[in-house]
Amino acid sequence: MIRKLTVDHRLLSVRGRMTIRGEHDRLICEAAASTVLLPTWKLDWPGQPTATIRRRYLSLSPTWQARYADSMCLVRLRRLTPGRSFEVLGGHHDGASLRRKFGSDEFHLCHRDETLALARHGNSGLWPPPLEVELFDANPIDELFAVLMMIIARLDMVRGPNRS
Repeated sequence: MIRKLTVDHRLLSVRGRMTIRGEHDRLICEAAASTVLLPTWKLDWPGQPTATIRRRYLSLSPTWQARYADSMCLVRLRRLTPGRSFEVLGGHHDGASLRRKFGSDEFHLCHRDETLALARHGNSGLWPPPLEVELFDANPIDELFAVLMMIIARLDMVRGPNRS
């Protein structure tokens, strides 16, 4: 069963609030930074403990630390790849990758040769445009992981592709 979600970033929000909406524009949850300086993003996903994302600033490659579903993983931007590519180290989804091909606006989230989600930018005319996500697995932990990865991709996009 394919489930569709929309991840929308409020650009002028002081804490960078993001909303995750389901089908029929129903609000599922919100993600927001706890502070403006050195923020920790918190996501209250229904039926799961609070998930958090924190940027690691003292690493050679842009890296985020994510805690979700009693697990912790690192998400690192891979260098020297065409387009944007993130790899996951540790946790339930060790070895997963989020890829965006050069010149494309489509993201592929894969784990163990299985596509968990596809995402593309919406046509709303807003900046940053909302991410429209298609989830291919009904597993709640995989859904939460996919949303966390899309938030990381959104944070990377807003931060700017040329900044480390």
